[in-house]
Amino acid sequence: MNKKKILVLLATLVISTALAACGNSDGGYTTGDNSKDGRSQVSQGELQSIPDFSAEDIEGNKVDNSIFKENKVTLVNVWATWCGPCVNELPEIQKVYSELKDQGIGVVGIVADGNDAKDTAKELIELDSLKYKMIIPDSNLEKKLISTLRGFPTSYVVDSEGKILGMKLGGMNAEGFKAFIEQYAK
Repeated sequence: MNKKKILVLLATLVISTALAACGNSDGGYTTGDNSKDGRSQVSQGELQSIPDFSAEDIEGNKVDNSIFKENKVTLVNVWATWCGPCVNELPEIQKVYSELKDQGIGVVGIVADGNDAKDTAKELIELDSLKYKMIIPDSNLEKKLISTLRGFPTSYVVDSEGKILGMKLGGMNAEGFKAFIEQYAK
C-alpha cells in the first residue's frame, strides 16, 4: 500500500470519527432486560435471529447461515469502513478471537457498506492482520439486518442456529467483547 493511500485512509477515518460519532464510550448499549441469570436478552420487537443469507466472504467464497453451526456461540460484528469506532475495534475483536477460538467461540464480521467498500475493507483487514471471517452482505442481510440497525458498530452474540442471544450498540475494547461473549458461552 503506498503512502498516499494510507494518508487518505487515515484522513478519512479521522474525519468520519469526528463527524459520524457512531460509537460510544460506555462499553455499548445492550438490548433487553436482564434475566434471572444476569444475561441480557433480546427484547420483543427486536430482531430474534440473523436473517437467512447466501453471501460471499471478502475473498469471494460462498457463506451462509451454516457458518454459525461451527461454534457454540458466534460474535457477529456489523461495521462500516467509514465508521471510526468500528475500525478502531477491529484489532480488539481479533485479540478476543485469537484467545477464544479454540473454546468453540466464533467471530464473523459483516461489512455494512458491502461491495462499495470491498477494497477499503480488504486494506483494513490486511493492516490489522484480521483472521476471522468477513462477509459482504447479500440483499437479504442488507434489507433485514443492516437497514434495521440504530448505528454502527453493532455486535450480536448468536447461538449455533443464528438465534440472537444479546446485542450491543457502540464500540468496545477486547475486555468488553470478551465479557459480552462469555456471558452466553457458559
